[in-house]
Amino acid sequence: MAFVCPMCKERSLDITHSIELPPERYDELTLQVVGCNACGFRGAAIYEESRQGSSDRWHHSCFAAPAEVLDALAALIESCPKQSERNCSCDAHKTIGRRDPSGKWVPPVPFDSRDALPMK
Repeated sequence: MAFVCPMCKERSLDITHSIELPPERYDELTLQVVGCNACGFRGAAIYEESRQGSSDRWHHSCFAAPAEVLDALAALIESCPKQSERNCSCDAHKTIGRRDPSGKWVPPVPFDSRDALPMK
């Protein structure tokens, strides 16, 4: 399923790489690399979903990042033997899923939430 690219507005934004991580605020946390087949935009995306209560809540947003950062992230994700298993103990999961001393996830791609672009 293609998403609407936040740059060119075409439904041509694909998830090229994805890795499930141990949850933080939500029941599901996924870090993704995304790319637009129409305009060439590339970025990282974060998907969070909560299944608590009577309705599902989710957030899915992306943000631009330098090509070399995205290439390194994609290679790290590809090195994981179990990308869909959030409790995998491989080096990729340890690096991408790193937590600060308080237990808060530290994304490997720096971003400012004010720069988040919706994935729809």
